[in-house]
Amino acid sequence: MEAAFSLKKLLELSDDVRESIIDQGRLASSPQLMQQLVLFIETALSEENRDVPSIDFDTIKTAHLDRLLVEIIDHANNVGLQSAKTFSYVTTAKALQRAWRKRFKSEYFKIDEIRILELASCGRLREISFITPTQLTPTPNAWKASDIDAFSDIDGNSQFQVGQYVSYPLPPSSSMGYSVDS
Repeated sequence: MEAAFSLKKLLELSDDVRESIIDQGRLASSPQLMQQLVLFIETALSEENRDVPSIDFDTIKTAHLDRLLVEIIDHANNVGLQSAKTFSYVTTAKALQRAWRKRFKSEYFKIDEIRILELASCGRLREISFITPTQLTPTPNAWKASDIDAFSDIDGNSQFQVGQYVSYPLPPSSSMGYSVDS
């Protein structure tokens, strides 16, 4: 399966199907997407059943394949099964989800927690901390960038107050091609 479905293609498939469910209310926005989805879940389940799975936990986590299966199953539960083919796809998705839960056990159930920890430790949230209301903050919940160095001594020593600098409105007809209505 790895040749047919690279990590990039799996993430794209997952995103496209999930977007189609949310935006259009159907599993796939095109016959080609539906064909890719069916090929993926059938091949993945077949490999799981033959004890030669080619999809590891990191691939599932990174490509959000767990979320893909949840979206497919939830969609069928919300909309209902409209055809025998849809029933077949959803049954296959449920079986694949059960197989992954059996193989990865608690790791699979904690996949969202693992993603959050990775974001906080080495991902896009690595230098941002969540401040709770118990820590002397004026807002109930806030995000704060940690360990930021000032750009220069002037920036580091300056004390700015909210509203300290007054901005003046643009003249009624500016050279930018837009006007300000007052």
